[in-house]
Amino acid sequence: MLRIKKNIERGWREARRHPTVSALSGASFGIVLLGQTMAFLSLRAIQGPLVIHYTRGGIDQFGSLWQVLGYGVVGWSIIIMNYLIALELEKRDWFWGKAISGVTLGLSILLFLALRAIISVN
Repeated sequence: MLRIKKNIERGWREARRHPTVSALSGASFGIVLLGQTMAFLSLRAIQGPLVIHYTRGGIDQFGSLWQVLGYGVVGWSIIIMNYLIALELEKRDWFWGKAISGVTLGLSILLFLALRAIISVN
């Protein structure tokens, strides 16, 4: 138990040392959480299959609410892994940690837009 507490304290110290990386990653996490919450609240009443992917030619893929929420979980795992990578890169060079965090923010915006598109189709 003491070892876990020390690791948590060390993690908070690292986050405070690199505020830009932490802020960008936190914003990314919040955007994905917002999109996932909106998707859940909007789509929970639909009983049938949901349209997941469509093109001009028609509907390509159907799925369930849990599949849509799974996109958010995958987004969270990507954000967490990129945050840990960005912290390590930030220790070595000032640019690459911020670049990874910025790209992660862009990815989370794209995931948010994809979730909004699924909501609008259904």
